[in-house]
Amino acid sequence: MSDKYTDSDIHLNGKLAEKLDHFWFYYKWHTLAAIFIVFVLGVCIFQSCTKAEYDVNVLYAGPYLYSASEASTVTEELNGVMPRDFNDDGEKNTGFLTYQVLNQEQMEELRKQIAEEKNRVLDTSYFSTQSELYNSALMTGEYAILLLDESLYQKLENMEGRLRKLSDVFAAVPESAFSDYGIRFCETALYKNSKQLSALPEDTVLCLARPLVMGSSSNKATYAQMTEMFVAMAKD
Repeated sequence: MSDKYTDSDIHLNGKLAEKLDHFWFYYKWHTLAAIFIVFVLGVCIFQSCTKAEYDVNVLYAGPYLYSASEASTVTEELNGVMPRDFNDDGEKNTGFLTYQVLNQEQMEELRKQIAEEKNRVLDTSYFSTQSELYNSALMTGEYAILLLDESLYQKLENMEGRLRKLSDVFAAVPESAFSDYGIRFCETALYKNSKQLSALPEDTVLCLARPLVMGSSSNKATYAQMTEMFVAMAKD
C-alpha cells in the first residue's frame, strides 16, 4: 500500500515548518540557554546521586594520563595531606578526577609522534570529548581545587572573577606562587614527596576556583573545607 499525501497535508506540513522556523528565529538563544541549564542541572543531579562520599574533590586537567592504579596512589597521597576528616565518617577520602586535555602545541607534538609509528591512529574525538567533559566539570561547582596545565590555567586566569586570589587565602603568599592566582605545583612539598603526583609536568599549576551558585562549592562550609585542603596542598 502506498502513502498518498493530499494538498491539505502538504499545506499543514508547510505551516508547521513555517511556525518552527519563526520560533527558532526569535527564540533560538532562549532555547539554547534552556537546554544548557537543563544539561548542567542534569550533570549535577547525576553526580549527587552517584558520587561516593568524598571529603573533598581535586581535579587535574592536562597532558598527563594516569592509569587506574596510579590514580589510586594519587588519592592516597592526597589523603595523606588532608588536614582532617571533613565529613566525620571516620576516614579521609579524596575524590580525584582527571581529564587528558591537550593544547594546540601538545596536540601537534603528539600528531608527529604518532606519524612516526605504525598501526597507530590519533583519535582526535577522544581529546575533544575530554576537553568538553573538563569544561562541563568546571561548571558544576563540584571542583574548586584545580591542578591544571599552564595553558588551561591561563584561560581561567583571564576570566575575571573565576579564580581566587592567593592573597585572599594565605596570610603570607607561598614562595611557590608565580602569579596572583597560581602556584607552581612542582615547588610544593606535596609534589616533591609524592610518587605519582610528582609525575605531573613541572609546569602544572595549583589554583583555587571561586565558588559557584551551584554544586558543593556553593555551600560556605564545604567551600571552606576545600580552601583548607588547598592550603595543605600548597605548602612549600
